[in-house]
Amino acid sequence: MGRRKLDEAPSVGNKKNLMKSFNKKKSYIDKKASELSTLCDVPVCVIIYGPNGDEPPCIWPNEPQRFNNILTRYMNTSSEDRNKR
Repeated sequence: MGRRKLDEAPSVGNKKNLMKSFNKKKSYIDKKASELSTLCDVPVCVIIYGPNGDEPPCIWPNEPQRFNNILTRYMNTSSEDRNKR
């Protein structure tokens, strides 16, 4: 039996469960970003804002210098070149 597409993700009602789900998904995304960067030898940068909006965003890679280099490279790319990909 195949998977069916959900029109909208179900809401997590309990705040504790919401944070638990968020942290699990965030660690999964961090792991996949690390794998993509390592296996394909490409620069990867991830910014994740929390569901509450009151905490600072989570960034990957955790090294600020690497993160800033990737972000600067992206910002220096023209919008035309960004849209080509």
